[in-house]
Amino acid sequence: MRLATLFLGLLIFLGTIGTACGVDIDVERLQDTKIYLCPRCQKPIRADHIAENAESMLADAVKTSLGARHITFTEGNGKDGPRLSILVYRFQERRGSNIAVDKPASVGFHAHLYAGGSLVKTVVFDETQQPLSENLLKLGTFLKRGARWITVDELCREGVERVIHALEKDLGGSK
Repeated sequence: MRLATLFLGLLIFLGTIGTACGVDIDVERLQDTKIYLCPRCQKPIRADHIAENAESMLADAVKTSLGARHITFTEGNGKDGPRLSILVYRFQERRGSNIAVDKPASVGFHAHLYAGGSLVKTVVFDETQQPLSENLLKLGTFLKRGARWITVDELCREGVERVIHALEKDLGGSK
């Protein structure tokens, strides 16, 4: 019995350490889509419609990506450690099917990494899927996506993977 209690206590202690050392993440939408510069880093943005579920889809993708890299995280606890703040300014679902679209999926967000309250790094993901005929240099990406039109969820997850890969070393992961 004592051994089980000791083991449980150790697990709780280690879980607390992991949480305390994790990166704090928050995801929010741009409130004014008429502005052209990010209010946090002053980089240009191409704001447009943001779907209702954009924040939750981005947050889920970030958590999945961090978890896959064994990077611990917390959600919006406002501590003084590292903080990854995602500002989404465009998140539009495609209109059409896998084969043909009237309007392709489009995602735009900035990932701001803060340490001690100071902005350390910004990584931008801003993409609207294009037909292969408009940009033959994207042949590799087109084939990786299964030679089809992808959904906003798929484009979002692809963007988060690129961003987390770019920030992995700064977030405490191994590159």
